[in-house]
Amino acid sequence: MLRLYRWFCFRHLWKYKGRAFLCLLGVALGVAVFVAIKTASSSASASFAETVTSLTGKTQLQVVGQGNGFPEELYVKVSRLRGVKAAAPVLEFNVMTGPPLSEPLFVLGVDIFTEQQFRSYRLARFPGQRAPLVSFLTQANSIALTKRFARRHGLQLGDRVEILSGSQRYNFVLRLMLELQGAARALEGNLALVDIATAQETFARLGRLDRIDLLLQQGTSEAELAQRLSEILPANVRVQKPAERLGMIRKMVRAYQLNLTALSMISLFVGLFLIYNAVAFAVSQRRYEIAMLRVLGASRYQVLSMFLVEALIVGALGALLGAVLGLFMAKAALNAMTQTISELYLLVRARTLTISAAVLLLGATAGMAVALLGSLLPSLEASRTQPREALSRGTLEKRLHLNLTRISSFGAALLGVAYLCSRQPAVSGVPLFGFASAFFLLAGFSFLTPAAVLLLNRLLAPVCCRLFNVEGRLASRYLGRSVNRSAVAIASLMAALAMLISISIMILSFRQTVVHWTEQIISADLYLAPGARIRGQRAVLPPEIVSLLPQLPGFLAMDRLRELTIHLQGLPALLCASDLHVKERYSRVLFRRGSASELLRRCRQFGQIAISEVLATRMGLSEGNTLELPTPTGSQSLLIAGIFYDYRTEGGMILMDHSTFQRYWPDEHDFTSLGIYLQPGVDVRGFRTMIRQHLQQNQAVQITSNRELRREILRIFDQTFAITYALQVIAIVVAIFGIVNTLVLLINERARDLGVLKAVGSSSGQLQRMTLLEAVLMGLSSFVLGAISGVFLSMVLIFVINKQSFGWTIQFTLPPALFGKTLALVLGCAVIAGIAPARIAATRSVSELMRFD
Repeated sequence: MLRLYRWFCFRHLWKYKGRAFLCLLGVALGVAVFVAIKTASSSASASFAETVTSLTGKTQLQVVGQGNGFPEELYVKVSRLRGVKAAAPVLEFNVMTGPPLSEPLFVLGVDIFTEQQFRSYRLARFPGQRAPLVSFLTQANSIALTKRFARRHGLQLGDRVEILSGSQRYNFVLRLMLELQGAARALEGNLALVDIATAQETFARLGRLDRIDLLLQQGTSEAELAQRLSEILPANVRVQKPAERLGMIRKMVRAYQLNLTALSMISLFVGLFLIYNAVAFAVSQRRYEIAMLRVLGASRYQVLSMFLVEALIVGALGALLGAVLGLFMAKAALNAMTQTISELYLLVRARTLTISAAVLLLGATAGMAVALLGSLLPSLEASRTQPREALSRGTLEKRLHLNLTRISSFGAALLGVAYLCSRQPAVSGVPLFGFASAFFLLAGFSFLTPAAVLLLNRLLAPVCCRLFNVEGRLASRYLGRSVNRSAVAIASLMAALAMLISISIMILSFRQTVVHWTEQIISADLYLAPGARIRGQRAVLPPEIVSLLPQLPGFLAMDRLRELTIHLQGLPALLCASDLHVKERYSRVLFRRGSASELLRRCRQFGQIAISEVLATRMGLSEGNTLELPTPTGSQSLLIAGIFYDYRTEGGMILMDHSTFQRYWPDEHDFTSLGIYLQPGVDVRGFRTMIRQHLQQNQAVQITSNRELRREILRIFDQTFAITYALQVIAIVVAIFGIVNTLVLLINERARDLGVLKAVGSSSGQLQRMTLLEAVLMGLSSFVLGAISGVFLSMVLIFVINKQSFGWTIQFTLPPALFGKTLALVLGCAVIAGIAPARIAATRSVSELMRFD
């Protein structure tokens, strides 16, 4: 049996190594994309986990505040509570280092003496350095950085380090360096330590804390202590286990990572067609070998196993190459992913790849499964073929035409299943049925491809004959006769184009929705925001600037914004206090239903709130319901006046008037941003220059026009989807391999026909044009099917997957230019894919073509 495998499988793979390499490369690219996305996701998750674990240390429970934190007097109450063994006060700051460093840094304000029971730090020792810890604690503006961070930027002990926090610049002196161990591993070394008293004074947080870490006395349970804490803590201060923070972070980015993983599977899906195509051709090309083997006594099982083994070899080699290639691609994917996560969710530093054997094994298994699954149907076809049928060249085409109704009916049934799946709700917040709907949609159109190709070919045949004479007629006829093989290549390119078109429609629709939204809500002439604003950072504007602005000539009005992150049902939501009378008069809020001015007036006069569509979907709320908010004055139930569209945060937003905010958050007086409206005719640039002249040297404030702010929002939007474009390109490359493979094998199968054409006087140029025209017809068929399926798939992405993942309403937009560009791309790729097969058809001699294989 082994000898038979060697003769039948290995000999054939070696003889047609070019074709085998194309299949191998197709599988490899599919596996590589899957491994790259999974590895990047795992690396980002591992970075989250290491940061949280490093900062947690031995902590068993945490008392956590929101916004400006909570009074430090609470620390005394908590530390004296029965069951508390030790308590450590902590302040946290996400900051930027000043130029030329310009890197994000996570600053911890800690009490070094209580810290030792919770987190471990190893001080870096240097020759001649004496009592570094004493120097750190006793000298003003001392900061400790990790040795890795300091070396990367060439910093030495005693060097000045500029820190940008919110709208202020601060100067620290590097007094201490930490080895990359224990808590210093957080954010891969982008961690700094400051004494808590220094942090409170420098960052204007006197008398405030962000959290308290706790160790429990032996015999005290976490649930028991949490209950005691809840009795003394204000409503806006919560108790959590350290692991809950990691779980919350993973929940925040789960939908983003899951969608990327699902998109990466498209390349494997296209690779499945490639394998099917190659094995189907191998069965057709080796029908005489199959017949001889069956005559000599080979069983159906042996024929089946030989083709499956051949596919498994290609799949295994492709999976191995794909796993290696995926690790190289993972670095770029990780950079793109961490940049997007930092822009949208929270600060992430993940430079080191976490290579998981499970991910590599899963990718390799997926590659081999694709190879086996793709080869199964043609292998079964080969094993069931009788010797007499195998010697008949037209048997496969006849069988396909006989089963065309059955195949098309099955495709229509799959489309019905796709529709039913699209109507199902999410499972635990994950659009599993949405992904299933997308898969069944592509599968359904794939099974409809043979009938669609025959129909399109019949419609295009007269045009081909009129424009290209004999070559057009032969190209059309050959495509119709070889639909059993060419339909698979067309289906693979169709799937890739469907992904390209559907994602492009989704992105363009989303972008157009965001453009319309920004044009409505960003209406002020100028916007002021802290110069160093990092996701998750508490950043406020200098109070003196806010007070100064109304006194400047040309000032008309301003909308003061105070943003605060609160937690609802375990996930963060953005609370935004605004001057609603200014919004009512000069701006617009896009509400789901009702008059914006009336709803804003109710919020302002009656202390009601408006919530974003995302929050309403996540919590199952509607207009007229109440929402319970944790505030320093206790838990408050506020009436929801309206629900508005917002695309800034996936956690949702609550909008209220400043008067309502001050009633429940009396200690929050600062503002996070300003929208400034100028009198008609006032020069925007001149007013901006006037503001800058009043800024102090240590103040960092961003002043942007409405046009610049819209452009920045769109930049972040485009960056968010950058990685999806790469996935689309790879899927199309894999599909192009399928067309090249198909045409080369069609040329081999038609050798005798081409020989006859040459013998009766056809020129090499005519054969080349005929082959190129067939490639163009295949590409055109793929485009038509890809466009139709892509539009339906985009609806699933927009109205099912996106809605269930993020809760956003996207206005569906069908851009005509997209289809024109895609058609040009497809026809260009089809011509390129047909060049090599056309040259093969034109350069082979009559005797070589007529030789019996």
